Amino acid sequence: MVTNKYNTILERTTKLKRIRIHDFRHSHIALLVENSEKEFPIKERLGHASIHPTYDTYGHLYQS
Repeated sequence: MVTNKYNTILERTTKLKRIRIHDFRHSHIALLVENSEKEFPIKERLGHASIHPTYDTYGHLYQS
């Protein structure tokens, strides 16, 4: 379902580069970190049971 909507959007213009849905997820989290969102809401949004997978995957985005 998400893929169908994504393809529909991409068909509207040739100016958008096709990227993986996972890349959207990573960019979304990067923007949250950049805008000083707290770790717990990011963990919740990702659906992680604990903060450790969040830090393991996206830890390089945090300054400390």
